[in-house]
Amino acid sequence: MLIYPLVDTIIIFWLFSFNTSGPTTSLFSGGGYVSEVESSLMRINQHPGVQGILITQNDLKCSRVLATSDESPVLLSKDNYAQCCTSLSSQARTAIRDLDPTDDLKFMRIRTRKTEIMIAPEQEYTIVCVQDPTAKA
Repeated sequence: MLIYPLVDTIIIFWLFSFNTSGPTTSLFSGGGYVSEVESSLMRINQHPGVQGILITQNDLKCSRVLATSDESPVLLSKDNYAQCCTSLSSQARTAIRDLDPTDDLKFMRIRTRKTEIMIAPEQEYTIVCVQDPTAKA
């Protein structure tokens, strides 16, 4: 099991949560945290087994993709990943709030035979990391 992408994704999550200019500003228009976020994204993308990272706005469109190769399944179907993962995290958030209105979804990890998808939803964006769970570290 690969744990480092999970830890790095949580670090990116933490960097966004302390940004006073708002996550959209810092991530997409050159705010003060861009270099820290970019270096964290590149570090995650270099871990063994990581196929790619998506950052989506909550309009279900993929706004940033880092893929390990031009043949990466994440790159080839980025809009499908963005749409499915964003709507899945929205449905999970709704289910969590139905169970306890004071609680909120912070992180999801989905593992299949072929792929592991880690989803970190926020108000204005969602970070998705896709990896091969059978890859050796």
